[in-house]
Amino acid sequence: MVSTGSRPKRPPIKGIEAALPFTTLTDCMKMKKLLKGKKRIAVIGAGLTGVEVAHALATLGKKVTLLEYEEYILGAMLDGEMAERVQEYLSEEGIKLMVNARIREVRRKKILLEEGIVSHDLAVCCTGLEPEVTLAKDAGIKTGKGIIVDEYMRTSERNIYACGDCVETINLLTGEREVSMLGTNAVREAVVVAKNILGKGERFPPVVNAAVSRIGRKYIGSVGITKRKASDHKIRALSAEYTTTATAEYYPSNDKITSFLISDTRGRIIGCQIISDINITGRINLMSMAINMRMKIGELARMETCYNPASAPIFDPLTVTAEILERKIDSLKSK
Repeated sequence: MVSTGSRPKRPPIKGIEAALPFTTLTDCMKMKKLLKGKKRIAVIGAGLTGVEVAHALATLGKKVTLLEYEEYILGAMLDGEMAERVQEYLSEEGIKLMVNARIREVRRKKILLEEGIVSHDLAVCCTGLEPEVTLAKDAGIKTGKGIIVDEYMRTSERNIYACGDCVETINLLTGEREVSMLGTNAVREAVVVAKNILGKGERFPPVVNAAVSRIGRKYIGSVGITKRKASDHKIRALSAEYTTTATAEYYPSNDKITSFLISDTRGRIIGCQIISDINITGRINLMSMAINMRMKIGELARMETCYNPASAPIFDPLTVTAEILERKIDSLKSK
């Protein structure tokens, strides 16, 4: 079995080696030592790791600048409308965010952009990961974006299996091969490999990439595909967004939850994004099941949900968002 994982992706930026990579516990321990006496920290890359690192440094009292090449942060899991909410929160937490940041060179005390300079005492590189496939290639195993495996997690060499960040999986919604890079999927793949080594004939299903993170007071989660990814795959998508309190409206709590649902024009749910002041793991898991079961938005809108003033409103935010999106779909059909 090949389970070689991933390695840091180093973008083609002059001097990027001057930035501390952040992919292992060793990197974390090294950064803790380097932080002594340093005030200005530049974090390059605003995926989940970059955002989490930036916020953690800000809570330590550091002056943090977060630089992102794309037009908004967390682009792999959020659409622009939802990403803006996280960006506003990071600004409230004292983090300076620079999107559309075109870095020309990283120096020991400065990062040179196409427009301006960012001064720093320490630069941290969080520009993502790529599959580690060197061993597989040397062994003559077929690779693409990652190691190519079948539904039984077998490689092109029948007696060699592979799993984890190094392999390609099938996306349920696009039908295309991709690298998932989620620990949950890696462990599920490993279970399939173990069973098949024992002759069980277990299949690994297509993925929907359910992910969740906590950044300070905010929980951020997503599952399925974004509108941008849907567009890239020629899927016409509709969306609806709804913000409400996380408890009954008369309950003394200021906790908010924003849900964002995406469907195709036939009403099939293809994506969900949630930002909240409360734990959203259960709702993301629910939407993972809904997408896997090919649920329609109308079915979600009429789903029975629980109620308790201190923990859940009469109308769950997801069902209300589904109703809004269903009306959009009905309006489209009537034209």
